[in-house]
Amino acid sequence: MKTAHRLAVFASALLGFAHAGSSQPAAAPKNDEVVSLAAFTVTGTNLKRLEQEKSLPVTRLDTEQIDLSGALSVSDFLRTLAPIESSVGNIGATATGPNDAGGDAASVNLRGLGDGNTLVLLNGRRLSTYGIAPNTPPVAFVNINQIPTGAVERLEILRDGASAIYGSDATGGVVNIILKKNYEGVDLRTRYGAASGGYDELTASVATGRVFNAGRTTLNLIATYYERDGLDASDRVYAADPDKRSLVGAPFNANSAFNGRSSSGPYGRFSRVNTYNADGTVSSSTSFFMQPAASGTGVDLVSGTGPASSYNSQIGKQLIADVRRYNLHANLSHRLAPRIELIAEGSFYYARSHNQSGATPLSGNTTLTGTDNVIVPASNYYNPYGQRLNPAAPRDVLIRNYRTEELGPRIFDVDIDSYRLLAALQGRLGETWTWETGALFMESLTKDYQGNLISQSRLNAQLALNTPEAFNVFGGPNVNPRAVLDKVRITDWTRGTGELALFDAKISGDLFPCWGGPVAMAAGIEHREEKLKERNGPFGLADDIIAISGQIDVTAQRDVQAGYAEVSVPVIGKNNRFDFVQAFDLTVAGRYEDFGGFSATKPKFSVALTTLPWLLLRASSGEGFRAPSISQLFQPARGRRNAGFIDTARQYTVGSTTITPEDATSGVSKLLITGGNPRLQPENSRSWNIGTVIEPPALKGFSVGVDYWGIKQDGRIDSPTAADELAKDARLWRASRGANPNVVRAPQTQSDRDNNIPGVLISINGTYQNLARREVQGFDLFADYAWRTSAWGRFQVRADASRYLKFRDTDTNGVVTELIRQSGRPRWRSNASLLWRQSAWSAGLLARYVGDYESDPSLDTAGAPFIVRSWTTFNAYVGYQCTRGWLRGTTVRVGANNVFDRDPPLSPGVSDGYDSGNANAIGRLVYVELRRKF
Repeated sequence: MKTAHRLAVFASALLGFAHAGSSQPAAAPKNDEVVSLAAFTVTGTNLKRLEQEKSLPVTRLDTEQIDLSGALSVSDFLRTLAPIESSVGNIGATATGPNDAGGDAASVNLRGLGDGNTLVLLNGRRLSTYGIAPNTPPVAFVNINQIPTGAVERLEILRDGASAIYGSDATGGVVNIILKKNYEGVDLRTRYGAASGGYDELTASVATGRVFNAGRTTLNLIATYYERDGLDASDRVYAADPDKRSLVGAPFNANSAFNGRSSSGPYGRFSRVNTYNADGTVSSSTSFFMQPAASGTGVDLVSGTGPASSYNSQIGKQLIADVRRYNLHANLSHRLAPRIELIAEGSFYYARSHNQSGATPLSGNTTLTGTDNVIVPASNYYNPYGQRLNPAAPRDVLIRNYRTEELGPRIFDVDIDSYRLLAALQGRLGETWTWETGALFMESLTKDYQGNLISQSRLNAQLALNTPEAFNVFGGPNVNPRAVLDKVRITDWTRGTGELALFDAKISGDLFPCWGGPVAMAAGIEHREEKLKERNGPFGLADDIIAISGQIDVTAQRDVQAGYAEVSVPVIGKNNRFDFVQAFDLTVAGRYEDFGGFSATKPKFSVALTTLPWLLLRASSGEGFRAPSISQLFQPARGRRNAGFIDTARQYTVGSTTITPEDATSGVSKLLITGGNPRLQPENSRSWNIGTVIEPPALKGFSVGVDYWGIKQDGRIDSPTAADELAKDARLWRASRGANPNVVRAPQTQSDRDNNIPGVLISINGTYQNLARREVQGFDLFADYAWRTSAWGRFQVRADASRYLKFRDTDTNGVVTELIRQSGRPRWRSNASLLWRQSAWSAGLLARYVGDYESDPSLDTAGAPFIVRSWTTFNAYVGYQCTRGWLRGTTVRVGANNVFDRDPPLSPGVSDGYDSGNANAIGRLVYVELRRKF
């Protein structure tokens, strides 16, 4: 749906609002009522206590904060929060790489520890993983876009390790998304927003609830629809061309490393094969290339290697995918008896996305370490050295660089279906005991269709023809007719399913009285079955796609058994408090999990001390346990070809000029061996948190706090990236002519020895490994102040900040690397907001800050790193609620995200020109929203 059609839909929604407004007036607002507080459970504990929330480092955010952010999805909202590092957070929304799993998918990454270290819960229970494990190597994650924003009541973010409470995956913390329930009435909402460059988005939702059966039954239904037209690379100056030299100042504008253009274009570069080695590699060759003819018509053949890094590979690429998303959620509660309640939940999610990247490139070299190494045989009709045009001495030709521009951009269409069903019983025993048991099933199915690809076997067959129907790689752009292109053009697919079946039972209540109050306990058991299945099309299975790695079908599953207990002892409370010690609580928790091949028991201890009624001190220490995911264990190893990074060890200097051999440039693909590792062991960790919350009585409504935290992981499960492994290899080579064992190279040639560089790269090992250690420390700050004035209404100011103090990796050789302000990891993240409400009017302002950091080390010039600047953006809105007439109860809100239209900071190490984990390319987005409640 394009902009005009979206406006038509939005106009239809306006008419619907008018009709709704005329049918039933909204009820007058009720006066504030005094209510009795009931014990509740907060994320981070299974105990139900009145004051539990302040004792834990939990960030609690309601719909008012979500609305203020201007976000239309849970993932967009989470990316505005200080403790969330999104280096992988937008895992599918901007993915255009041929080995990525794109689609309407996003993950959560607390503390920057990576996917798999943050547990995502929906109403306190786990979710299944995304159907396809994307990236290189594959990553298992929960897709949070499947949760409808319109159904969210609040989010609770536990900024502390919680393996003793929730088990594996909670090393960095927990994000618990609580959906609306016990809602009565109808809530209609629609919003349309647009930004420059053709980006626009539309959403509509309806939430309805009814209490019936004499108050025993409550049914809620929530449906949302979201659609957007994405953004092309050509719509943003910093993304339109991978050559960033014109966008940076001295000395970086003279560094060829800032030119990310590709060597593969429609005017190809070739090598005439003179002789072959016995193993089939080329032993003697002569380089030539094609260029536009001086006459203005046709092409010229020129001897030599030809221009490198000259083609704009951003042509035809989208920065942000087109998406259409549907969410439906229903929950039912029915009181079976005075103390027993039936809970049922059902969710359905469907999304379709469209994305594209540049036309397929071909690259190869005589050492056969390039991407595809396609040979144009002497029989080819257009081969300038072939049998027809050079009959005296016909020769084969090796394609060194070429791009099938006339075939069009590669297309990625992804369909995602997921559904979730839950049935549970909960009840009360005695005065304080509650129990709950439930069964859950969830399935996520992803279908990834990739079009405008090239079959290598079909291309080889077409190149071998000695008739004019042969594929012509020598004629420049647009020389092959549609019929010839269609003979090599293919569409392939990948389909993946993630499943989760879960049964749990738990009980909580007071055991016996103690000094400061009753001792509380919670205990439970859990059984879950996890499955992963991935199937691939015939071309992928046969490794028969140019510039895309071969695929392997995967089927894996495992069963997990768990049991846990938690005890809270109020050593000092209202019964025995004294001056300067109002309360002191000790909590002990432990959880046992068995994954079949390995198991673990992990404890956690926490204390909360209230010295004065307005001063709380809290501390916790616990052990963590992260089991390898089934994709990390059972994904078969495979070779994936990736471009975009430089083999810096092979760079050398002549005078003041840095020379990068052709095989080491970013435009030539490198082979990365990726996949699971069945020999992986669990990852163990320790975490601690020390914090305080101050609520001075002289300033009612004000609270401020700080938490100092640390996490240490041993045997950390991770995969070395190609860029990191090559950088390490370069450091070892330059320091002592050493080598990184994860980088495999060919023997040095005489030319290599003359230039004092290692041999040509063959492959990089990127399979999952138990790496040695990661140690992270930092602190979180927060402040919140809400007050009401008789003349100016209600105000609320809120601020959060997160700062790294340490982020160190220690490898198996004892080499320590400090990652703060490296690898897209700024030292500071913060946000601040102001909300105002007066009678029918409301307004809000949100400021978000992301600190600066150093870009890719390969872009260092004269010892100076390129700094990706900090990024500060402001979102704002103003709203009005109609209180009279037939529009009574209707709210109109007008707002803008990124009010000052700040471009994302330039990150020249990325072809798109910005780091999508820390910023976005949307620019100023202006929107109007209508809401009707009745």
